[in-house]
Amino acid sequence: MPKTLIVYGNCQAEAVATILRMDPAARESYRILYLRSFEHPSIGRDELHSEDVAACGVLWEQHDPKPFPYRDLLPADCVTVKFPAIDFNLFWPFRCANPYDEPELPIFPFGQFPYGDRIVLECVDKGMAPEKIIAHYRDGWDKYGVDLDRLLQLESARLTARDAHCDVKMGEYVMTHFREERLYWTPDHPSNALLRELMHRLLKARADALPALAELDIDATMLYRLSPEGPLGVISVPIHPRVAEHLGLHWYDLGERHQAYGGVTYSHDEYLEAMIRRMTTFKRAEKTRKAKLVRSPEKTLIVFGDAQAEALTAVMRIVPRIASRFDILYASNIAEKQSLFPTHKIATCAVFCEQQGSPVLSGFRKLPQDCLHVTFPSLDLNLLWPFNCINPYNVPEPPQFPYGRFPYGNSFVLNCVERGIPPREIMRYLLTAGWDASWPDLDRLYQAESARLLALDEKNNIKIGSYILKHFRTERLFWAVNNPTNKLFSELFFQLMHACFGSMIEREAAALSDIASREIFGTLSVPIHPQVATYFGLTWYDPRERHNYFDQRTISYEQYFEDLIATSYSLKGSSPKIVNN
Repeated sequence: MPKTLIVYGNCQAEAVATILRMDPAARESYRILYLRSFEHPSIGRDELHSEDVAACGVLWEQHDPKPFPYRDLLPADCVTVKFPAIDFNLFWPFRCANPYDEPELPIFPFGQFPYGDRIVLECVDKGMAPEKIIAHYRDGWDKYGVDLDRLLQLESARLTARDAHCDVKMGEYVMTHFREERLYWTPDHPSNALLRELMHRLLKARADALPALAELDIDATMLYRLSPEGPLGVISVPIHPRVAEHLGLHWYDLGERHQAYGGVTYSHDEYLEAMIRRMTTFKRAEKTRKAKLVRSPEKTLIVFGDAQAEALTAVMRIVPRIASRFDILYASNIAEKQSLFPTHKIATCAVFCEQQGSPVLSGFRKLPQDCLHVTFPSLDLNLLWPFNCINPYNVPEPPQFPYGRFPYGNSFVLNCVERGIPPREIMRYLLTAGWDASWPDLDRLYQAESARLLALDEKNNIKIGSYILKHFRTERLFWAVNNPTNKLFSELFFQLMHACFGSMIEREAAALSDIASREIFGTLSVPIHPQVATYFGLTWYDPRERHNYFDQRTISYEQYFEDLIATSYSLKGSSPKIVNN
């Protein structure tokens, strides 16, 4: 059993572990594990098994109020390196907790705007109009500004004090480089530039005892396997222009568009406007919730089904016209989770939205007589991924890959791996300009999928199959076989709400562009074979596209399949055949 390398800490430590796992040489030397040092209600708790700790050769521990909890189990020869959290408050002097934000699973696990702003918050609490808040924020620095020189001194002292507890020091580097290089996306999300420096220092720490780590080419790993934003570039919080001017930030661009959870981007003022709109909406909803406490028990709206149904539930909860009228609950179609549903709520159910395809709880057969029962299908499409299959060479790796690294199998790749075909030969077929005669008949597949989708339309109140068949060529509707884009999910949501509430819900109220700031199911984008795209005439297809892959990095078509093949052989436990040219 190989030695483990454990990284302990916050999201920065997780990014460190993610980068290290991308390096083939690091994976050969160690089994790399991450343990989170904080708890969050929207994220499950990480665990290490005793054998993982007993096999620990290296512990990279982020200095934290909560020390590594299994220190007593570490072997005597384990090398421990302590490093600091690399957060920075200087760019965001008005940062504060946002009381008008909360986790909204599964769309916003940390809320829509987890970073609050004290000036904006004060204006919202005064009831100022959004346009007046933005004007005040942009032009009123002389009224509310802070002493940035004093804050600079305090930050320098804080970073120095934290470094004193650590083997790896980062404070001086931050203070001498923050003007020349972009080191942060948010107060606690470092950029690739700062993560690279941290990685170099971690790899060099205790080089006498860890020569294999000291020799890793981490620059190449980060350059070719990470997106420019890096693993923590999922959100970028704008910096006040006066802060940038006073500190002399050479890289600052007032016209920059800021990332928001991998989906939309905002200008400086658009970000403020969206945050203000969210705060105001939340405030109104909170007021409504408090008012309901003195009313009689409210009616219940229940959504039953898989992860798509859970996402529908989350979206309904943030649409004021629905959330103000119902207690909105999700019921899982997974048998072992159904016992968690509060069955006493069935008696007050006014609307039951059922995703067909799985047996429901027996209690739902006794819905109130006046309950509206609406059925809808699961959103899936096999047409664009004719090789899709169960992947036997895929195992869950929580917390980063709870469903495995490659939850979607490819029958062609699987067949080649089973036969021991060399990776280079498999890639040659995947990149071929033709369509092999032994591969699926695309005409027949289209006929079968059309019949299946239209049959589902006949069985359900919500007719989405005909919409898919009409639009899949001209609009991207799926990221993977059963992962719809926001475009398609919006259509399902609108049709479902219209079936439940009629004209009370306009199409604009169901537009996810105003509700979800990122693609709900876009965490993983499975590449489409170029010949499939050509055959079906997908006008939106781009063969040069980079595909989303879990940890916010993006990868090419070739990289996706190279990694799939390598992972399959690794889990199979055998080497591919050697072919002499």
